[in-house]
Amino acid sequence: MGKKNELTEEVVADVAARIRKIRNAESANGHQVGGQHYAKPIQHWDYVIAQGLGYFEGQITKYVSRWRDKNGLEDLKKARHLLDKLIEEVEAGRIKGA
Repeated sequence: MGKKNELTEEVVADVAARIRKIRNAESANGHQVGGQHYAKPIQHWDYVIAQGLGYFEGQITKYVSRWRDKNGLEDLKKARHLLDKLIEEVEAGRIKGA
């Protein structure tokens, strides 16, 4: 596998297999609480875990993933705000990057 955060066919297949396994058991993935904008082939939290994302990356990908189905431009602005904060923290050395 390449970089830590690289979305490859192998990662997608692994996450999809984990989702199928989890959905067959009693788990948080086995039911949906909230709107249909959360009903995706890959649950966002599974993607975040599989990619090893931190808080800001997880929040950014959440808003970017759902903007068409939920709050439109507002979600994109939230993602940008979080990205600005992440950049600020990396530049200040409080979050380590590559």
